[in-house]
Amino acid sequence: MPTIKELKEQRAQALSEVRALEEKYSGAALPDEAKPAWERFAAECETLEAQITAAENELKDRAARYSKINEFKGGNAFERPGGNGNGEQFNAKQIETDQKKALRAFFMGDNAPDNFVEAAERVGFGRSLRRSEMTLNIGEDQFSNLNPLEGQQGGFLVAPTLWPRIQVAMKAYNAMEQVAEIFTTAGGEEITMPTVDDTGTTAAILPNETDASYSNFSVAGKVLRAYEYSSNGINVKNTLLQDTGFDLEGLISRLLGERVGRKAGSDMTIGTGNNQPYGIVPLAPTGKTTASATAITFDELKDLQGALDPAYSGNPTVGWMMHNNIRTAIAKLKDSQNRYLWEPSTQVGNPDMLLGRPVYLNQFMDSAVTTGKKTVIYGDLNYYKIRRVASVTFRRLNELRALRNESVFVMFVRMDGNLLNASSTSSLSPVQLLVQA
Repeated sequence: MPTIKELKEQRAQALSEVRALEEKYSGAALPDEAKPAWERFAAECETLEAQITAAENELKDRAARYSKINEFKGGNAFERPGGNGNGEQFNAKQIETDQKKALRAFFMGDNAPDNFVEAAERVGFGRSLRRSEMTLNIGEDQFSNLNPLEGQQGGFLVAPTLWPRIQVAMKAYNAMEQVAEIFTTAGGEEITMPTVDDTGTTAAILPNETDASYSNFSVAGKVLRAYEYSSNGINVKNTLLQDTGFDLEGLISRLLGERVGRKAGSDMTIGTGNNQPYGIVPLAPTGKTTASATAITFDELKDLQGALDPAYSGNPTVGWMMHNNIRTAIAKLKDSQNRYLWEPSTQVGNPDMLLGRPVYLNQFMDSAVTTGKKTVIYGDLNYYKIRRVASVTFRRLNELRALRNESVFVMFVRMDGNLLNASSTSSLSPVQLLVQA
């Protein structure tokens, strides 16, 4: 059985393949001959996401996770919190069914059948239906099946297929989410992640009867904010909403995730920090400049790798990041023995390797080998931190396009990103760049 880490590595590779295939056709519709490959990789992403979710859930203490339910538990069934006092019983299977119907009812709105609305009321989701607003908890227990709802009604809401699908799409278009450390906060207030600069100071051997010297050290900080990302609205015909056999939730959640992923991926790669996250590329110093403006050599990649301080280079999260076009060029390089440097993955889902380290694709990096382009990042990519506010808001707007018989869906996510321990000196930075002459 693969570990969670191995599953995540497999997912990252599959996401890269999906993205690379779509980039190949520059946003145009995929030709028929490419669709089977795209569908295979997309299905693999969903399968791996489900496996990761299951593995994460197994690591949690089920008793603690279901503590609120256990208060009402009796045998293999429990009485609904806030029930009518008649001892109405619901087993786990019925709850799961009602939760899925509640989620579907949210998408359908006024078109939802009465039995779907009744199911939503039973699991305490009636308030969200009436307000046409849903809040997804993606905090510490983001993979939990049961999230307590706010309000007077007893019960719980589960959206087990919604956020994972959104997340898969976001990661496919935001390579930084595949490598960065992601953490969540309950609120959106500014937080400061401290960094210490004491690189110029060393210890000393004291001669007899000599006082130790002293010097100040500075504690700086990287501020992480909570920029609000909007997916912008997706218009859906209400006639389509009425088709309960169509996987509407999957389609809309994927589109929302893709939209946010594209914008956040660009910002966290090349963002200026001006009303947007700081991207990793502007913060990374130059570790090596190529001799040629139009080529990358084996020795230059070795020099870039060797320039990283050993304090970082031994970390397991060290890797390469580049555009798919640059990957194609580097994959053709050979050493002095006429052997390819590139190590293609032998297992689907695992990243390719270069000089013993994994390679991650980022389509927002420079794609051409020309003067001044920052073509390759190397280093401990986990030093890039992504802060996400725990609550994701999902809204259905019923009236905005009512005259066209359409409902509008929109998602809001609050997050920021920054590179910890960034330094203008390449040897002191956790990541560094290969720059074309």
